[in-house]
Amino acid sequence: MQTEYVPYYDPYEGLVASGFVVFIALLLAWLVLALVTVNIAGSKRLSRNGWGILGLIFGPFALLAVLLVKPDRSPQSRPEE
Repeated sequence: MQTEYVPYYDPYEGLVASGFVVFIALLLAWLVLALVTVNIAGSKRLSRNGWGILGLIFGPFALLAVLLVKPDRSPQSRPEE
């Protein structure tokens, strides 16, 4: 008597791929938040490099912080005309 072939079913098959997609989406969102943080810092005459690093490390928290910081109005930070 020959046994019937039953294909193997893996219930976790799609979870690995979907987890990777979620990870990439979160990574891209984190990078976009860092870029937004850099642009806001630049418009407030703050250090774009410093806020960019903070944006990469802290993401949405750095964005919140740069939104709360007052613009730098010191005369030495103004560009020459």
